[in-house]
Amino acid sequence: LYHAFTINELKKIVGKAGFKIIDVGYTKRDNKKPNIFLIAQKSQLKTYHL
Repeated sequence: LYHAFTINELKKIVGKAGFKIIDVGYTKRDNKKPNIFLIAQKSQLKTYHL
């Protein structure tokens, strides 16, 4: 089974996973359907001290 994500679905999932979205959009491709791109950064790294 496959699912084609919309840009809004991807933004929601990535945000819930704790990432900060830096850029999102569509690729420009000649005579082809565009792909979605999303650049994100992990918001905060949790460190544990033993």
